[in-house]
Amino acid sequence: MPVFWYEDKDTFLHRMNPVLKVWVYLILVYMGSVYTILEFRIPLFIIMNIFALSSRMPKWWWRFPYLMQVMAIPWDLTFGSFAANPDLYQRLPMWIKEIELFYLTAHDFTIGPFHIGRIGFTGPNLYLYLSGALLRLGAWVMLLSMIYTISPTQQLQMLASAKAPAAFQFVFMLPWRYASVMAQLTARVYQAQTLRGYERKKSRNPFVEAQRMLPLMYPVVRTSVGMIDEIAVAAEARAFGTGPRAPLYDFKMGKKEWAVIIPLIIILVVTQYFYWTVKWGTI
Repeated sequence: MPVFWYEDKDTFLHRMNPVLKVWVYLILVYMGSVYTILEFRIPLFIIMNIFALSSRMPKWWWRFPYLMQVMAIPWDLTFGSFAANPDLYQRLPMWIKEIELFYLTAHDFTIGPFHIGRIGFTGPNLYLYLSGALLRLGAWVMLLSMIYTISPTQQLQMLASAKAPAAFQFVFMLPWRYASVMAQLTARVYQAQTLRGYERKKSRNPFVEAQRMLPLMYPVVRTSVGMIDEIAVAAEARAFGTGPRAPLYDFKMGKKEWAVIIPLIIILVVTQYFYWTVKWGTI
């Protein structure tokens, strides 16, 4: 199966209206980005993962967001150390604000008019890191499940239904389809070269590594250049971009779709009201 590509399956998420999936994703991600408390983000993380599990996407797809999160740990901790000042957090419980692990500076740190305090790691900034990690993981997993369950044709038809410019539709779909084809082509070339006796040996020297990759890259690049010309000729032969596209699918929201969206909108409005009035959901 191509990397990060749609697969036709008979699941609840595959049968769901693509427009409904997009709206559910946008509402959940928006709410998660606004409300930073763990009491909200933990249930949201669970809901997003249940949403993704229902798609039955391959197991190795799940590794990608978690691997990205692990790789981002040094970056997150470095910038998170600037948010160690407990005074920056007005609504966290006192027992969390009193946790002090260690400080990197002995004195307070300021940037212009902003009083940052001492740089280090305390309960509040670790709380903030955990909250952000849950949101990112949930959003990535849910996004991958949507990629897995919304076909490229449906994506293009949604753009056509939204009356997006033809040039934008072309720019959106060309790399999307081309990336999958390139992944398949690279896999085939690697298999063919392996059968011919090619053995890839890793080296710490980037120039040696590049030289060893030539038996793979030469046929891939040569074929891809020809594919670009074929795609351009095919698009021109189909008069792509000369006029508005006629949508092949009707993605109108029915009663079942509105039965899902309306409760989400009500929850969003209620939580936004408390967010604006009493700053609910913030730390």
